[in-house]
Amino acid sequence: MSRSLVLGLFLFMSLTATAGAFESVEVPEALRGAIKSFEASSVVYLPEDDLYLVSSDDTTKEDEALLFWMKDNAVFPEPAKVLGVSKMTDIESISRDGDEFYFLSSMGVNKSNKSQVQRNLLVSAKREGMNFRALKQVDLRRKILDGLSGMEFRFAGGNLEELLDVESHFFLNGDFYVGLKAPLTVDAKSVILRLGSASDIFSKNLLKIEIWREISFQMVSMEADHLSEIRIFDNVLWLTTTQESGIGRFWKYDLQSQGLELQAEFSRYHPEGLDWDSQKKQFVLVFDEKSKGSFVHFY
Repeated sequence: MSRSLVLGLFLFMSLTATAGAFESVEVPEALRGAIKSFEASSVVYLPEDDLYLVSSDDTTKEDEALLFWMKDNAVFPEPAKVLGVSKMTDIESISRDGDEFYFLSSMGVNKSNKSQVQRNLLVSAKREGMNFRALKQVDLRRKILDGLSGMEFRFAGGNLEELLDVESHFFLNGDFYVGLKAPLTVDAKSVILRLGSASDIFSKNLLKIEIWREISFQMVSMEADHLSEIRIFDNVLWLTTTQESGIGRFWKYDLQSQGLELQAEFSRYHPEGLDWDSQKKQFVLVFDEKSKGSFVHFY
């Protein structure tokens, strides 16, 4: 049986397995009127409350540092404030390490091709009721660009100042990792960087950054997929990707064998975040469909 036929059969089974409901995220009218838009970009499950903490690309016109509580597919009317951070926008990734939470912006330039501090932040915080209190914050964009100095030749396009875009991060053995949405390498692989410990990131001016993994989604999908989220459980990376044609994908990557498996393909949806819901015993995925709204799906 040819490789293309095997892949086709696998994709058919994946699509069949994930053909359940994609539920529209319900945003209360009062909240919708207070923010520029709700565009789900990451999700973390909190088992102690059986709630999801969700980030959005946009918040208010003042770029307030806000996150959003969600039960099933319904967003709470009152957002979660990140106290101690005056402005933060384009939050693309949330993680949790014990009782400490980390919020990361995309670090990409805006539509005017300009870098803004509120788009470049990594914030560590602890929960205070239904809000969060910032412990530390840092402009991470400059540190990543400086740490990659001399490695520009490994990336397609070469101009990291213009192309850098980060939508995922995670912790492993005390170190902090980020997944680049862009740029890809010159041979169209997605890159995961190891930045060092969290304490180093917040305290050191120059980070010793290394390219930790280069993942070739293209070898399976035949397309240049871009990383949109990463979670790690039991030495396995669970990843989501999007790409130009509009197709989103959900993947499993075994760190030991370096084997990559396509779990699901979404022909009309763009996965932006995922986490494991220990109550439902399923992955929860959130999708940003711009003017059509945001969606949630369980796999």
